[in-house]
Amino acid sequence: PYGLPYRGSQVLLAYDSTKVPENEVPKTFPDLIAWIHAHPGQFVYCRPDRGGSGGNFVIRAIYEANGKDPSLFTKDNYSDDLANQLLPPAWKILSDINSDIYQNGSYPAGNLPTLQLLANGSVSMITAWSDQSLQALENGSLPDYVKLTQFTDLPMPGGYVYTAIAVNATHV
Repeated sequence: PYGLPYRGSQVLLAYDSTKVPENEVPKTFPDLIAWIHAHPGQFVYCRPDRGGSGGNFVIRAIYEANGKDPSLFTKDNYSDDLANQLLPPAWKILSDINSDIYQNGSYPAGNLPTLQLLANGSVSMITAWSDQSLQALENGSLPDYVKLTQFTDLPMPGGYVYTAIAVNATHV
C-alpha cells in the first residue's frame, strides 16, 4: 500500500530469428503450444518460483485454460473450490508440453539463465521480461538477431517495479 510504481514490464517471447522464420513466430498462446510440440527442446521458460517470466507464463496458461478471462482470478473471488475447478485444465496444458521443453522438461532457475540459453543457441525461443531482454539486446548479451514479440489474443502478464520513501527519510 505504500509503494509507488515507477515502471512496468511485460513478459514477451524472445526468439532467435535465424532459427525461427517470421511466419512461424507464435501469435497466440495456442500457436505457441503448437510450436513447442513441433520443435521439441527448442523452447524453455524458467521455474515459476525462481523467475517472474516463468511465473507469468504459467499464469497465461491458467488464463488460456479458462477462457482467457483474468477476472476469474481476483483476490475478491478466490476460493479453494474455484481453484480446484479452474487450475487442473491449466496443469494439463503445462504437463502436455513438459517433454517438449528444453532437455525434456528442464527449467532454469531464473530469468537470466533462460536468456543465456537463448543467447548461446541452446534454445530458439523463451519467455523473457521486456525490460531485461531490451537491456540485454542493448548491451550485447543477447545477439541482435534475437527478436521480441507478444501474443495478439491476450498478452502474458507483467508487473510493476515499486519504490517507496520511508517517512523518517532524511530528505523527504
